[in-house]
Amino acid sequence: MKSMTGFGSGTATKDGITCTVEIKSVNARFLDLFIRCPKQMNPFESIIRGMVQDRINRGKVEVSVSIQDAGERPKTFTINSVLRKQIQELLVQEEFYDDPKKVPLQAVNSISNDWIQQQDTPIAEEVLSDIVKESTSSALDALIAMRAVEGEHIQQDLVSRIATLENIISHIDTNKSGAVEAYREHIRSKIQEYLLSLEASISEERFLQEIAILADKTDIT
Repeated sequence: MKSMTGFGSGTATKDGITCTVEIKSVNARFLDLFIRCPKQMNPFESIIRGMVQDRINRGKVEVSVSIQDAGERPKTFTINSVLRKQIQELLVQEEFYDDPKKVPLQAVNSISNDWIQQQDTPIAEEVLSDIVKESTSSALDALIAMRAVEGEHIQQDLVSRIATLENIISHIDTNKSGAVEAYREHIRSKIQEYLLSLEASISEERFLQEIAILADKTDIT
């Protein structure tokens, strides 16, 4: 027996990129799957969905994906083409053409700050695909293991409750044969005491009839 309630987490790292996948599930009649992930991981949502559907059939399942970049990837440097064009236009102006020293200091500072553009090398799709698959698989393993443990606990509880019910039924079966007669005698005694206290009497036939009616109500068969 497996429970539908559980939680699992998995992490994978490659080329300084770490992917963490957390999956939690609760009871539901059918599979209700919701995936939350960063925008850059949207292309891999179908992979995650397929992996979950292959291993989980029922339950409300929530998948959370996060990405951490250690910043260890190489940098790329490019010349700011827009700024280069602006500088060319500036230098061809007549007032600066013969004497570049007349170029405003503010323009020079802008050139030094913005002339070179620095960017991180884009994360390869293959890297993202590998780590999302590995982390999702690990999270599913952990989730299914927890669901199995929870299911075992539920099964043990059910077995214990069934055993208790069986003991009660066995006790009833053992004692039911004499229960009706014992209760009949108990009623007879109580009625007789009541009639004596009232100094009243009823016919034996009516007396036995009333006892039988009351006794039949206690017959569990």
